[in-house]
Amino acid sequence: MQLEFHGQREPLTHTLQPMRIWLRVSTVKTLTTLRNLKRNNMAKKFKTHMMCKKDKCIKVTSMAEHFKLKKDGYTHTKKK
Repeated sequence: MQLEFHGQREPLTHTLQPMRIWLRVSTVKTLTTLRNLKRNNMAKKFKTHMMCKKDKCIKVTSMAEHFKLKKDGYTHTKKK
């Protein structure tokens, strides 16, 4: 049994492309929102502590400073 289609058939990629783009954008927005909520919650509970890189340790007093040092390779444990 064959099905007959009347009129033009729209390519599947044409209809799926906007949906894929929307899904990517909404996923990124959701992940960004969750990350910001986590950072805000962590900032409220933030306690000063030491971060070390090899034998150099720095006292961290703010969440922004913490993320900057983390990006530069500092960790919470002192390596020997």
